[in-house]
Amino acid sequence: MKKGNYSILIIISIIAMLYRIIPYRLPGFAPQIAMFLFLPVVFRNKFLAYGVAAFSLIASDLLYHGLYYAGLSAIPGIYEGQLLNYLLLVLTPVLTSTLLQGTKRFFPTAIAGSVIYFLLSNSMVWIMYQGLHPERTLTAYTLTLYEGLPFFLNSVLANLFFGALICSSSIIVQEKSQIYSSSHS
Repeated sequence: MKKGNYSILIIISIIAMLYRIIPYRLPGFAPQIAMFLFLPVVFRNKFLAYGVAAFSLIASDLLYHGLYYAGLSAIPGIYEGQLLNYLLLVLTPVLTSTLLQGTKRFFPTAIAGSVIYFLLSNSMVWIMYQGLHPERTLTAYTLTLYEGLPFFLNSVLANLFFGALICSSSIIVQEKSQIYSSSHS
């Protein structure tokens, strides 16, 4: 990996980590799903790309919890079901890629990733915690999905926005790197 690509990974990670703790942002409008979906697409080293996405998520959760502990946030960074949520975030790009048969098209990836995470996470809430509905019925499941729709819509917008930032940043760095290397050869 070229030096510029490392810089972009570090910058994306820090911005994503800090963005998540901004107060009053739209619920579900966060960069982490887009990072799990698009960093492995634009960077050859998949392990590093997933590692950066995971680091950003875990670091922002710890930062969130520090703010919560200090009384500066009403949202705890450490919560019940957190490890399962991390697993869902890791599964989302795998299932998205499988569903789309490895296509690297931007819009289908952003939309499918949002749908998959929405279904996985809301199903988890219904199965494990019954959401706001203690019954295990199709009606209760439908209501759980319905209540998650605002998060879903914001997730779609976030994946489009942050995915575009990730992809365009990668293209800009690659182009600048090519210009730099051709001018110094």
